[in-house]
Amino acid sequence: MTRERQPDDEVKPYEPLLGLIEPYIDGLFEKLPETLRLQFEDASFGMPNWDNLRPNNRRSLAAQHDHQTDPARAPEREYASELACQVSDVETSIEMWQSMNPQAIPSEAALKETKLAVLNRRLDNLKKLLKLPPFTIQDWDDLSDAKLAEALEKAKKSDPRHSAVPGVRESASAPGNADATDWASLAIERGWAIIQEADGRWFPTQKDLAKRIFDEFNEAKPKVVGKHGHPLEVSTIERELKRAGVSCKQARATANLNKRGN
Repeated sequence: MTRERQPDDEVKPYEPLLGLIEPYIDGLFEKLPETLRLQFEDASFGMPNWDNLRPNNRRSLAAQHDHQTDPARAPEREYASELACQVSDVETSIEMWQSMNPQAIPSEAALKETKLAVLNRRLDNLKKLLKLPPFTIQDWDDLSDAKLAEALEKAKKSDPRHSAVPGVRESASAPGNADATDWASLAIERGWAIIQEADGRWFPTQKDLAKRIFDEFNEAKPKVVGKHGHPLEVSTIERELKRAGVSCKQARATANLNKRGN
């Protein structure tokens, strides 16, 4: 015979520890109710002692506990766990390829160099996700490099700290504030993004890419400038794209390599 459900059987809503300790935040541990003392000891694993913590440290510890235990935040924890796994997997792949010996065979050496470039770019993009809000990536299944870069590009455009020009950060583009590394990184990011946007419909040369990036930099408000505030030139951007290997040829080689790996 099935027992009828009683009111006491209902699952109580989660009560954040941070809110529970707030009325006692400036007091001694002995002033907390016994149940709350036990909760805080569980959250801190008995260390450190409440009385040895400042109020803000007590809040911080309680907030961490809430983040790890609140059922409503389970999706965030799953997202963070998946991202950590993705980063770990790529780091493992990089270590594996770095340890491979091409045995002085040019084709094998080129394959190793290309694969490491692809993996390092993916690792860099995954680490950028660590600084973005949860759920920037909606679907981890079959997350290609192009989809990852597209998600980062969308996040940039929706971030009020970025300018209206895709891939151009206002904080790095203020005249006199941007050094060579700032504009070069922006140019490289934007070059790859343009190639991905082209999606095989056209094949921009490095000069085409440099000209388009140059125009975008000039349209940005404030404009993107080089070291010491010197104006950028198309040839300067093109040289940086060549140095970083940003080209449709490299993109096609990467795509073919990914197909071979699948």
